Amino acid sequence: MLCQAHSEKGFGRTGVIVIIFVVVIIGIVAIALNTSPPPVKTETILGIEQIFYNKSRMDDSPNYDVIVRQQGNRLVMKHFLRCSSEAVLIADVPTDRSMWAKTWFHEESGITIYDKIEFHLHSASDIAGGEVDYGKFGKTRINTLK
Repeated sequence: MLCQAHSEKGFGRTGVIVIIFVVVIIGIVAIALNTSPPPVKTETILGIEQIFYNKSRMDDSPNYDVIVRQQGNRLVMKHFLRCSSEAVLIADVPTDRSMWAKTWFHEESGITIYDKIEFHLHSASDIAGGEVDYGKFGKTRINTLK
């Protein structure tokens, strides 16, 4: 009778712990196998008038700002923050054509991370060192260092 009473208890406390442990391990493995890196996107920016380079004061990463001509005389500032590497500079644009850039980037928690930037420019003199003061409430001021 003693053996019968013991076998009716089922898995017992140790068995339940083992089952929970196995289920947790299977869940962790399934999550690890299902995690994929964020997709890399590309963008081509045409009509670049000026390129500014500066180092981030927070994490020492390279940052780039460009002035882009859009629809006639409208100039727009575009910022490339959080670059994971220095940009590739290619002097292959004739002087009578507009400079352009191609970027490869991905999103992490709503933040754009630039993996690679290629600037196609006239010459090295198209790059200006710059110090960007984003100021309070999003104001932008660029002090060109030449």
